[in-house]
Amino acid sequence: MLESDPQTLIQIEQIKNQGKAQVAQITAGARAKTDALHAQAQAATDQHANQLELQRHTLENRQAMQLEAFKAKMDTAVELAVAHIKAAAQIEAARIAAKASDGAEAEARESAGEAA
Repeated sequence: MLESDPQTLIQIEQIKNQGKAQVAQITAGARAKTDALHAQAQAATDQHANQLELQRHTLENRQAMQLEAFKAKMDTAVELAVAHIKAAAQIEAARIAAKASDGAEAEARESAGEAA
């Protein structure tokens, strides 16, 4: 008899509708929390990726500066070596010229002595 009572049927329908509404509300709340957590996780991931990219650029710049400093040091070392070789070559050329000059003077003296 209760099952066919219109008032009871209306109450049962209202309870069902209230249950559906509560489920929809809980589902919407859970979805909103899930979306918020997902957004937070994505923001944290993006921030971490940006930090890693910044570290990569910093490391690249540091290595580039170290490479340029090394190149400059090597260029200076090469310039000094070339200057040293040139100086040694000039000294040797002057020594050879002096020896040749001394030999020519000795020959000239000998020739002058023979001519006298």
